[in-house]
Amino acid sequence: MNREGSHAERVLELPAVLEFIAERCATVLGNEKSFFLEPTYDFDLIQIRIQQTKEALDIYCSNDLPEIGSARDVRAQVASAGKGMTLPGTELFRVSETLGAMSRLSRFLKKFKTSAPTLSHFCEQIPGLDNLQKELNESVNFDGEVLDTASAELKKIRTEKNTHQKRLSQKIQNLISGAYRTYLQEPLYTIRDGRYVIPVKSAYRGKVPGIVHDASASGQTLFIEPEAIVGEGNRLRELEAHEREEVEKILKELSEKVGANSQDILNGLEALTAVDIIFAKARYAFDRKSCYPSIKQGGFLVVKGGHHPLIDEQISVPITISVGGGYGSLLITGPNTGGKTVTLKILGLYCLMIGCGIFPPAEEVTYGVFQSVHAD
Repeated sequence: MNREGSHAERVLELPAVLEFIAERCATVLGNEKSFFLEPTYDFDLIQIRIQQTKEALDIYCSNDLPEIGSARDVRAQVASAGKGMTLPGTELFRVSETLGAMSRLSRFLKKFKTSAPTLSHFCEQIPGLDNLQKELNESVNFDGEVLDTASAELKKIRTEKNTHQKRLSQKIQNLISGAYRTYLQEPLYTIRDGRYVIPVKSAYRGKVPGIVHDASASGQTLFIEPEAIVGEGNRLRELEAHEREEVEKILKELSEKVGANSQDILNGLEALTAVDIIFAKARYAFDRKSCYPSIKQGGFLVVKGGHHPLIDEQISVPITISVGGGYGSLLITGPNTGGKTVTLKILGLYCLMIGCGIFPPAEEVTYGVFQSVHAD
């Protein structure tokens, strides 16, 4: 859902410009939050936003970009972990991906500590959680499966389980190809409710001692767990139960660690999203050949060679115009379809764009910050 915005923002079509920013974001969260950018009329804040975009543009023009596309919107999951809830493996993996993206962004920004001071300032909000990210990465995979490397106990249980599975499979295979071969519908085995069974013809029920776990719809086939493998089957089920317990224990412990750092992670994700949007503004400025606006005090706007952001530059006629400063009003005359409305919209929209830290598509712009923008 987009921010509704003021009447002037809607009339001047700022949301359509924000859509250009959103589509240039590297993350889903950046894309979503771009639509909530709100213009400011605070002189100092405008200068900071413009400087951030300039620094990002300089970095972008040097063919360098932060690798943050793997960051996910894990705010709800991290908040849940902070309240003591255990996260599934899939969500822990998403947290791991996001922490990895944060770590890469922090290292990236530190390279530009001198040349991009306002951007590198975001490093202060990104937590140093490399150890947690490493532990998560070594414990769960992209499918949410808990890996053997998650704990020594889990590896031990799974090794023993695999040994029992092989032994059980060999035993039942020997029965299928040996003593019970003539009693079977087919020379194979299957699994019913975690038990290894063979398809015995119902007429030979007495020939195969064991436990009946299922029957075919016709009743012609009984799925029997041979008595000779019941002990191995029981041990296998015990190991599977131990495995589930260990997996739950690991997920709980990992979730607790995420929860203990929940606020730091949320702060880091907010910083990453902000940087993502700033670089999206930089990409927009590069794509539209926008200018770095000069910010002044005094309530005026001077535009040289300006284009409306929503009109193709191939058919757009650039305008040069100024408003405010020593003049209290501006009168524009001309025939219908002569560009009066577009000109007025450019003036208002440029103020809103600059207030969001977005460079306007023009040769040169000087903006003496207004107290507000209104449109009828």
